[in-house]
Amino acid sequence: MFSANQTPSAAQKDTVVNVEATGVFCWNLATYALKDAVNATSEQFAADVDEFEKASLPKQPSHLLRIPINATPTPIPMVASSPIKFECTHYTTIRLPGNPPWAPSTWSSAK
Repeated sequence: MFSANQTPSAAQKDTVVNVEATGVFCWNLATYALKDAVNATSEQFAADVDEFEKASLPKQPSHLLRIPINATPTPIPMVASSPIKFECTHYTTIRLPGNPPWAPSTWSSAK
């Protein structure tokens, strides 16, 4: 299981779109040493931007999972320096309501 915020326009982030489209994903443990780089990957980037490159995170290919890119089975990138990596199959997506920190105008004043 992983959590991904939505965009300010309430659209799903590219990570969720990709997981739903391919049916697979890799989950990497974010250690304290990786916190800044991993946090940088959560920024809002265009779909064609490589978050690994933006965050200067070296990649490691998945061992089991492959996705078809131009009809070629291609490994999914994982964070090379993460000590724990899971190669996962998508089961379902659950969208939960919330008040994201980037939208304070939507916060309720009722407590």
